[in-house]
Amino acid sequence: MRKLTYGQYLDKIYGCWLGKCVMGTLGAPFEGMKQRLKLEFTPELIEKMLPNDDLDLQVLWLKALEEKGVHINSEHLAEAFNAENVYWPGEYAWFKKNYERGLRPPYTAMYENGFYFEGMGCPIRAEIWGLILPGNPKLAADLCEIDGTLDHYGNSVYFERFWSAMISAAFFERDVERLIETGLKYIPADSRAYRLIADTVGFCKRYNDFDFIRSRLIADYGHCDCTNSFVNIGITLAALLTESVDIIKCCITAVNAGFDTDCTAGNAGALLGLLIGAERLQKEFGFKDSGYALTLKYKRETDKIIDLAVCTARVGVYFLRNYTGAAQTVEGGEGAAVSYAPPDIEIVNEYDSPPYLAPGESLTGGLTLVNRTAGAARLRVSAAAPDGFSFAFAGGTDVDVPALGCRRLNFTIKCFEKNLLREKNIFTAECSFGGTKYRRDFGVIGKTAYYVYGPFWENNFRIELAGGSKKPYGEYIPGKSGSEYADNLRGYHINSFADIDKEYMPLESLAALAEGASYEQTPRLKFVSGDEFLLSGVSAFEGAHIVYLVRKILWDRAQRVKIQIGHNDAFQLYLNGKLLSERDTVQNWTPENVHIEENAAFKAGENILIVRLARRAADPKFSLNFLADALCPPHLTGLNSVIG
Repeated sequence: MRKLTYGQYLDKIYGCWLGKCVMGTLGAPFEGMKQRLKLEFTPELIEKMLPNDDLDLQVLWLKALEEKGVHINSEHLAEAFNAENVYWPGEYAWFKKNYERGLRPPYTAMYENGFYFEGMGCPIRAEIWGLILPGNPKLAADLCEIDGTLDHYGNSVYFERFWSAMISAAFFERDVERLIETGLKYIPADSRAYRLIADTVGFCKRYNDFDFIRSRLIADYGHCDCTNSFVNIGITLAALLTESVDIIKCCITAVNAGFDTDCTAGNAGALLGLLIGAERLQKEFGFKDSGYALTLKYKRETDKIIDLAVCTARVGVYFLRNYTGAAQTVEGGEGAAVSYAPPDIEIVNEYDSPPYLAPGESLTGGLTLVNRTAGAARLRVSAAAPDGFSFAFAGGTDVDVPALGCRRLNFTIKCFEKNLLREKNIFTAECSFGGTKYRRDFGVIGKTAYYVYGPFWENNFRIELAGGSKKPYGEYIPGKSGSEYADNLRGYHINSFADIDKEYMPLESLAALAEGASYEQTPRLKFVSGDEFLLSGVSAFEGAHIVYLVRKILWDRAQRVKIQIGHNDAFQLYLNGKLLSERDTVQNWTPENVHIEENAAFKAGENILIVRLARRAADPKFSLNFLADALCPPHLTGLNSVIG
């Protein structure tokens, strides 16, 4: 078995962190530019390190590793993320929102995060897992999942597994293509992530033109979001495969490809920095340890990259000596002193279906009781439900859990709330063992309640037939040519039209929620899971039409808010009688098509939200999120729907 001296190990870790910081700084000013750039490297571009979430969370994970050691799990990382990370874009925001609503990993990544779940926020955090398990690529790949599944799932987690394995293997392998082959061993061969990586290697062999490779990657794997992982991983690998000899040429190549440039340059720089080592980076490439910058609340004792490397190496030495199955690949060095011992008993909850409920609905799940002691544990489990919900175990609550084993208790949760459906509903499960009480809090999300009016739709022509008229109605359809007449007649027969300018109902009558003169003018209560939905989820009419949605939101105080709206068809949004936003465009949906940064506020008590939505083409998607009035604001939770 090949081994490193402690000095060699530290030099490679230091090189990795130097490459991450310096090359991440190189790309940071251009992050989000989805275009070909023509930058030339100058030392001024990397003089001062810029804060970067690519490093932030790995520094935070280092703190958790120092505290929890080999017993670290997703819950520990989630707690640290929620407490210390103040950066709220994309998938990070959805992790925090779901965490605040009582979900725990991996569920924090799985709901209402469909636009961002394959983002670069996952593979940019891969290095630390490979650094603490040098020469153990499978263990590094497996361990990194406790990180990735906080706010990502599927291919993005596969990319982190791939990258962590490469970092681990790079302590003993210098060839980039062989490192890629190693990384591929630890992700599913039938995954899209695997195909992207294999295709990128093939493109680099087939085309002697980086621009052509970039264009092919965008054509085959492109996404409108600059942070989506597919094109960015492809760009990073293509830069490594074409310019791996010179770290600066490699990373400027990655930056000039555009998209998530701090991530592409940072990941490439970290891998090459490890391969080259800190001593050579400083002597041959002029890298300087000017310190790193964080956006976290948490700060370490120093901001020197060498100190970060030393602490990482200490955790690595500790892991190699204590992590089950780790090959001993480093000789010498002092390991971190970790005193943490996990609890004897742990309660973990699972959901059998998405954790959203409306009145009259139920869901099933389970509480898994984990026994870490050397003897069997007899446990009596109790559970408490919030107002408007019931909790029932499927069987008895006295459970024998074998030594070093686990048992699952199945449960059913029902919602019977009739007046106020809360967004955030926290359940508590408890048991006692050996004089110690163990507790698990977990959430169920109340569905979003809308009163629906409609559908309101039009024909392409309004035909008025006089009483007793024998004239065929087709003669009322205009057409200057046979083709135009056929279009108009068949449009009348088989299509419908949405008049986005016509007012079908006044705001006052909508807010009253009173029975109208017709079914369309009478409100019907509909529920959707969370903050985004397809129009077909509230209106079954198949064709172009208009609907009005009314939501009564109970809020406990007067508060200015910001709003993010996702739409791909026309809408109008009113809050407490005030028009806040309207659009008449058809466009690609994202969760952030529209930002309302000013002039929006909740009042204390009941707030009336009215949304007028149009369907003019395929089934439109709409989303609505309220955020705090702050810079890079968190999503608000606790938006309670009045339904009585």
